[in-house]
Amino acid sequence: MLQKLYCVMFLTLGMGLQACSSQDESSSLNFFHDELEGSPIAPRYNGADNSWDCGYFKLSSVQVKSRLDNARNLPLFYSDDAINRIAKNPCVMTAEASHRGDVDFAPQNTLPAIDLAVDHGARFIEIDVYLNANNAPIVLHDSNYVKERPLVPSGFNQVSGPTEACYGKNFETDDWKVMKTCDVSRNNPNYDMERVPLLREVLAAYGDTEAIFLVEMKRSRNMKRLGQRVSELLMKYVPNPSQRWVTSFEEEALDAVDPEINKVRVVRIDHVGLALKNIIANGSDKGYDMFVTDISSLNEEMVAFAADYGAGYGAYTLTKTKPYHHYAALRVGGVIHITDRLKDFRKLIGVD
Repeated sequence: MLQKLYCVMFLTLGMGLQACSSQDESSSLNFFHDELEGSPIAPRYNGADNSWDCGYFKLSSVQVKSRLDNARNLPLFYSDDAINRIAKNPCVMTAEASHRGDVDFAPQNTLPAIDLAVDHGARFIEIDVYLNANNAPIVLHDSNYVKERPLVPSGFNQVSGPTEACYGKNFETDDWKVMKTCDVSRNNPNYDMERVPLLREVLAAYGDTEAIFLVEMKRSRNMKRLGQRVSELLMKYVPNPSQRWVTSFEEEALDAVDPEINKVRVVRIDHVGLALKNIIANGSDKGYDMFVTDISSLNEEMVAFAADYGAGYGAYTLTKTKPYHHYAALRVGGVIHITDRLKDFRKLIGVD
């Protein structure tokens, strides 16, 4: 089953993260695009000391060896062919997960967002699931439906929209006949009347593609039932056992998942001290497989701590509201980037 180094993509340590901050989102995005267009990856090998100049950062011979060694420990992410490519050019060794589908172009956790993520070449697609009132897993991140508030982001565990019949209702507990009519287009001008899909619909359509779904089971009213139902659907619609993946912060849900499915126990950390408190204090260590954080907390110490613990590291990155300077971020190894802007990130790491 799952190796403890689940998401340790390259476990080489480099320079710290530098953020490009701005109060104006559009100007920040323009800055990002200008840098991206003007800074193509141009790797150069230095035979004198077996190092690489990757354009944005440099890799010593020790760092290159570490990247290759860790790739070999991750057969899910890196095939023999991929490892051979890394040996020829270690500069672009990274991995991305499309966050809730390709939300740069379509409403999150909807069929169009997932379809675009597949079409745009996502290797991994992270989606969120709850149980609805009929005990069927549904794909969404926030379960409370509230009145649409233009230009104001939804609050915690809320999705805003224009469907009056859904105001004040909950996708987990209220009648699914009503809730499946709720518009969750989230003010996207290119979409209208998008609905919350059933997990069954998503896996039936895309379960036999090359994309790997990281199905995150959210805190739900019946965690055991959620784990069981997600397992049943993955076993039915995803024919390749290596592509059946679930992840959760919730132990009860993970414990109910079929042993034939790969499970990722995650814990959120924002600094090493908090990690120690959450993981070690009071004997609460659950054998976590991955630590996750916002990219603003990404640094050498955090990833080194994860590596010493034996876990991977996931960073929420390239969001619409936080366009960080990712060239510096790429210097820090051991990270899977969970991105809201799939095409930009794939171009940045030299995939597209």
